[in-house]
Amino acid sequence: MTTQSSTWVSLALTLAVACTAEAPGVDLPVPLPAPDEPDESEPDDPTPGGPRGDEEPLQILPLGDSITVGGPFTYRYALHNLLSEAELSFGFVGSDDWVDLDLYPADGWDRDHEGHGGWTTGDIDDELETFLAGYTPDVVLVHLGTNDASDVVNNGASLRTSEAAMTSIVEKLRADNPSVAIYLAQIIPFETSNVELNETVDDWNQRLAQLSSGLDTSSSPISLVDMNTGFGDADLNDGVHPNEQGAARMAQAWAEALLP
Repeated sequence: MTTQSSTWVSLALTLAVACTAEAPGVDLPVPLPAPDEPDESEPDDPTPGGPRGDEEPLQILPLGDSITVGGPFTYRYALHNLLSEAELSFGFVGSDDWVDLDLYPADGWDRDHEGHGGWTTGDIDDELETFLAGYTPDVVLVHLGTNDASDVVNNGASLRTSEAAMTSIVEKLRADNPSVAIYLAQIIPFETSNVELNETVDDWNQRLAQLSSGLDTSSSPISLVDMNTGFGDADLNDGVHPNEQGAARMAQAWAEALLP
């Protein structure tokens, strides 16, 4: 199974156009080496999503719940800046562009996303085909399961249902783009006092590891991204959503997975 790196993203980076943005409080990746001259006698490498250049930026879909939207802090702004600093040619896609304008600028970065506050994995699965009619992502960043864990603890729901919904999400993403690269987050914890919720999160994250291994393919790889380890109460705003520091940690984890 693919883990914290992606060969095809490295190919994209060698052809990308430089952008300028600054992610406050987030360490940037090591500068990229100078690219080798391409061998025009060889065919393009059929890696997932392309290679992409400045005329075909990678289409990246942030997919999730209110943690993706911003409650009120979101990883999307810091991640946009990290990827831009690394000279990746990309754009975020999604049907919404909401962000808390008291915390983040309205302009100068790509605000698009597919985050929906309060939604479970099943809710996303139910609407995903409708969303995908508006765009075709090359890369999908999935952070889902927080509301599923709450449903399990508070309403007697089953993680088996959530697991089936996640499998369906993967299938629908691949039906839309057979070479889509999926980055599947093991989700952040609740505050430590919520013991039962965090036990459910741990169960869910183990299921995600098994699911990603079972569904991973060479043409459409699934990379597991550990958002949980080391994420503590000091990274949470309200016991559920990340604060500014937590959002920066999430952005760094995504960037380390995407960049070589």
